[in-house]
Amino acid sequence: MAGRPFTRGGFIIGVPKLSEPKQVRLLLSDIHALQARANSGDYTAVDVLVDLGAAIKQANLTRRQREALHYVYVRDMTQSAAAAEMGSRQQRVADYVAGAEQKIADVYYYWAGHKEGYDV
Repeated sequence: MAGRPFTRGGFIIGVPKLSEPKQVRLLLSDIHALQARANSGDYTAVDVLVDLGAAIKQANLTRRQREALHYVYVRDMTQSAAAAEMGSRQQRVADYVAGAEQKIADVYYYWAGHKEGYDV
């Protein structure tokens, strides 16, 4: 049902569905802005970050996937720079990130299907 907004913890996300990897990628790309909003008292941002942390935990990411997400999204490194840190190739880092985003999207999809606060 693309086009239908959904809410979680009062946070309205216009059209995106976090059950799609592209939307998870956008959310992860905004991690620093969300953290800044949470630090300034925005409880909606806190809810989103808590849910994201729970989704990441439930996604059962591999160590390499978690590591790739950390370098790319938390440390704002390019995939090439992350690959150098990880002793890997850029394409492998891209694969780790894409796989992690899919697993996280699958958690949001599960939550939506089980009426755990999300709607897709």
